[in-house]
Amino acid sequence: MKNLYKLEVDDCTTLSTKEEFVQSQDFGEFWHRQLGHLHHGALKIMQQISTGLPKGKLEQVDTCKGCTLGKYTKSSFHDQDSRAEAILERVHTDLCGAFLMESTAKQRYYVIFIDDYSRKCWIYFMQKKDQTFTKFCEFKSLVEKESGKKIKALRTDNGGEYVSQEFKEFCAAKGIKQELSATHNPQQNGVAERKKRTIVGASQAMLHDQGLPLHLWAEACNTTVYVQNRSLHRILGMKTPEEAFSGKRPDLGHFRIFG
Repeated sequence: MKNLYKLEVDDCTTLSTKEEFVQSQDFGEFWHRQLGHLHHGALKIMQQISTGLPKGKLEQVDTCKGCTLGKYTKSSFHDQDSRAEAILERVHTDLCGAFLMESTAKQRYYVIFIDDYSRKCWIYFMQKKDQTFTKFCEFKSLVEKESGKKIKALRTDNGGEYVSQEFKEFCAAKGIKQELSATHNPQQNGVAERKKRTIVGASQAMLHDQGLPLHLWAEACNTTVYVQNRSLHRILGMKTPEEAFSGKRPDLGHFRIFG
């Protein structure tokens, strides 16, 4: 026929057809593929709430090439590094932004610094990402005067704000070892990446809870970091990041609902 191509197949046994599935009674595999590779748990529920599916037990598909290749996701990296044994032995940092909406101070970015030992976090807001170096200098001056210790290592991604000549020369002059993660592998900077997600998630929850405008995101993020520094951390056991860093147990009597 016109506009049709003839397909010549020597061995038809390799083709997957409905008749073959019916003959082998492998309805589970057939409907798994028929429903767009739906996972088996949902397939059982579909039997109960839909019509047209066969009755009885649908055998679970053990291996499906389509799912193996099409639904593949990157697994998170296991942290191979031992935890720092003292404050400021290693600091994790990452940049977040640009946010679609400016904050009340016309800022679109923030950068965080996390002490590996105590997991205390510091957050700085910026109008431009090239202010990262300036904020790092502010952070370094603050924490080293507070603790009396020096930053030994700084873990970052390969972002341009961290690999600039200015940043490299400063770290080399101050004896700070730069630990750069591999390109396109944020899992290697997992501490900072996870912290960014918890900050954004909690700040959005606070804004929506009180029905506040989104331009208050910086105030919400700042509050989130302050509160989380004074809340229990899984790695620290019965200590808070603030206590692990400063040795002082925080007072929560002044806490209020945000907004």
